[in-house]
Amino acid sequence: MPRASSAVRTIRSDDRCCSCARRSSEAELSRPANQAKIRKDLPVYVAAGSEDPVSEKTKGLLQLLRAYGKAGLTDVTHHFYQGARHEIFNELNRDDVTRELLGWLRTKLPALS
Repeated sequence: MPRASSAVRTIRSDDRCCSCARRSSEAELSRPANQAKIRKDLPVYVAAGSEDPVSEKTKGLLQLLRAYGKAGLTDVTHHFYQGARHEIFNELNRDDVTRELLGWLRTKLPALS
């Protein structure tokens, strides 16, 4: 859940919002066999809130980042947003989150600039 109260109301009222898939997708990304399929030079951007309960306050994502390093991925960027929770694009600092993601994309895809 994000900290922005309007987003919390929207999420809580939506029957389709479910956290069940989140853990399984993180587990799939953590499997060495799946990591071996990733192109080593593929740009990867990992962003999350520092208080995200799904990733155990970044503990799970730090493990994923280490696994990516061990798998030989050479272009991995991460940003943890202090105080933010899981829904970083619905957080109080969503403008910062969006701006930083777009900035990263522009460095990887110059045609966007």
